[in-house]
Amino acid sequence: MSLSKGGLVACRRFFCALILLSITACDRHSTPDWDKPGNSVPAAAASEAPKALATPAPVQAAAPATIAPPAAVVDQEEVSAAGLRFITYNVKNWLSMDRYVDRKSLKNAPKPDSEKDAVIALIVRHAPDAVGLCEIGTAEDLADVQQRLKSAGLDLPHLHYTGGSDAVRHLGFLSRFPITATANPENTEYKIQGKVYAINRGILDVSIEARGKPYHFIGVHLKSKREIEDGDQEESLYKSADVIEKQLKLKKENSAKFPETNIGKQFKSASDIILDDIPVSVIKLEHGSFDTHTNQRAKQDKLLKDFSDALLAFKESMVKANMWNNVLVITYSEFGRRAAQNGSGGTDHGTAAPHFITGGKVKGGFYGKQPELDDLVQGDLKFKVDYRNIYS
Repeated sequence: MSLSKGGLVACRRFFCALILLSITACDRHSTPDWDKPGNSVPAAAASEAPKALATPAPVQAAAPATIAPPAAVVDQEEVSAAGLRFITYNVKNWLSMDRYVDRKSLKNAPKPDSEKDAVIALIVRHAPDAVGLCEIGTAEDLADVQQRLKSAGLDLPHLHYTGGSDAVRHLGFLSRFPITATANPENTEYKIQGKVYAINRGILDVSIEARGKPYHFIGVHLKSKREIEDGDQEESLYKSADVIEKQLKLKKENSAKFPETNIGKQFKSASDIILDDIPVSVIKLEHGSFDTHTNQRAKQDKLLKDFSDALLAFKESMVKANMWNNVLVITYSEFGRRAAQNGSGGTDHGTAAPHFITGGKVKGGFYGKQPELDDLVQGDLKFKVDYRNIYS
């Protein structure tokens, strides 16, 4: 059985990419040597490493009054029924550091419970599906936020923790929906007047899938008050934006290796269209020469291998972009083949043919009923499924 002159249709479902670019001011008492990539402890303080790893004690106002949580936690299903609710929040030093609390100077102390309770209450009020967090200390600190939210009625079971060369403050992400992909940028450096600087708190790059739709988040925590020798803060922000833009382009870049066959190049073009968010619903490809009246076995072997190799590369590109669950590849054909071989090692035109349907949401298996070779109609197989039902 074979395809005749045929092709493929790649159907694309709605894709929504939500990008977070969070620039949040922080106090001047930041981690030492913020601007030096790969060096969060200045050389002069190397002998005092334990102290250097904690932010110097700030002069801190009295703790804010605890914000009482709402009487009833907002139902997440009701809030996010129409889409995905996402918020970002600077939790301000949810970490252990030298602090001044209640007129007492404390060494390497955690964030006071009263301040933690206030943060938790604010987040719970919004009943988000996902939260991006700045100024998280350790992975255990992020888990602490997660557990406190759950105790307050907001369950975000999936988390991602990341950062840069800054050993003190990091970025965190909590989600109600499964995390499907994460990435750690290899290079966050840039130059100003020949000197190297970096986004030292790293770039958070995480993807999730919610209700069948993929979402991609990029998160950063940039310093608004940073001392730049022979430069200025505005230039630093522009350079940081360039680094972030490169990360976005890397996420879109089609890194899959496509074969140099005709169908391989077509699949590559289809993949580029999807990754570039061009608003099309259906992409038509052609893979011909299945009209095999002679030497069918050798021709079929090559044609199906070319199709298989191209489809595999297409799948790889979609999986890497978290899009495989949102595309559907369907084959189509003008006509089928007869069951019996002719005198030239091929088959003549017939009424029935097999078809392939592939995609991340497709449940694999054989659909329809296997045609009987001893129950033909004038040499043709009896088709079991009307092809129009496939495309509808």
